[in-house]
Amino acid sequence: MGPVLRFRLFGMPVTVQGSFILVAALIGFTGVGDIAQTVAWMAIVFVSILIHELGHAFTARSFGSQVAIELNGLGGLTRWSPPEKELTPGRRALIAAAGSATGLVFGALVWLVASQIEPTDRLVRFVLSNLVYVNVFWGLLNWLPIRPLDGGHLLESLLEKIAPKR
Repeated sequence: MGPVLRFRLFGMPVTVQGSFILVAALIGFTGVGDIAQTVAWMAIVFVSILIHELGHAFTARSFGSQVAIELNGLGGLTRWSPPEKELTPGRRALIAAAGSATGLVFGALVWLVASQIEPTDRLVRFVLSNLVYVNVFWGLLNWLPIRPLDGGHLLESLLEKIAPKR
């Protein structure tokens, strides 16, 4: 399934694959079975994964890399080209950690807002609670030291720092 949407955000190319929309819709419909909540779930996943990938992209770009974001059936991927000077393991670790860190901050901000406004509308409560859940839980899960998760990239950078020749 090819790309269904291409746009630029903050000067960065973003591609949304059809598989992203399909998987988000299937998970959303299976989880709630309600069309309005399924569409809301798809928006929650889109915004949350895009924010996560923007965390990686802005960090990589701050080190001089060219970046591109892709949302696909497995979530998201930020591609970045190494700048003229190779990135240190520490900088690569920062790039890997930045996605989940950005999502955690976003989730915390949504939680703070939600706790202040205490919405009564069922769909608004659904959106706010799931924005918190997706950004916090998925963000922490993504730090598990397993490739291709960000935690696997963090571990790889740490090992390279500790034992660069191995």
